[in-house]
Amino acid sequence: GAGNIAACDSVSDAVYQVVCKNNIALKKARETKDVSWCKQLDGINIKQEDCVVEIVSLIAQDTSSPLAQCSVFADVGYADLAEQCTVAMWVQKAQETHDASYCSNVPADIVETCKKRSLSSP
Repeated sequence: GAGNIAACDSVSDAVYQVVCKNNIALKKARETKDVSWCKQLDGINIKQEDCVVEIVSLIAQDTSSPLAQCSVFADVGYADLAEQCTVAMWVQKAQETHDASYCSNVPADIVETCKKRSLSSP
């Protein structure tokens, strides 16, 4: 029936098999807000990371603070994405406010980029 990834194996066309599995995994991830379904994606037609980002945004939509939203990545086991999210948030903040002091929160290799952004318009 619908929503059963194993049923996709009965599809004779290999391409449709992948599409079938991806569709079900993405649907399940969205319905359950569970990023573990993202691991079922083939990673080519639909990237697992894109799925994780989407599901985290669904989980975090009730969270007011951007930092808290970023921490949801860590909560679901993606510390690297949590870090990327946090860095992006500080750079965005520096850009929006034209305040380079926010750049002190980002890794050393990103500080220059952050400072440049703080001088430009969002």
